[in-house]
Amino acid sequence: MVVLPTIPLQPHELIPWYEQAIKQHLNEHSSSLTVLTAREVADLFPLPQKKEVGVQEIKAAEKALEQLASKGLLCRREIQGEARYIND
Repeated sequence: MVVLPTIPLQPHELIPWYEQAIKQHLNEHSSSLTVLTAREVADLFPLPQKKEVGVQEIKAAEKALEQLASKGLLCRREIQGEARYIND
């Protein structure tokens, strides 16, 4: 379960929030193969104060995925021109 913040997030808080949400998701689904794109992350973990996912959320989700890949928690693969992140 992802815990949503009670106050609106500021732009600089989006990346750590998505990173934590992804890590929690991976922990809860540790025995399953997970393949994520930035758009999927933004859709899967919607911000409470936003009704629609925008460019800012997708970019923050992408940076969070990149950070997790750089830490070895995900592997980045380019598939048909789109970055996908896999928990192998």
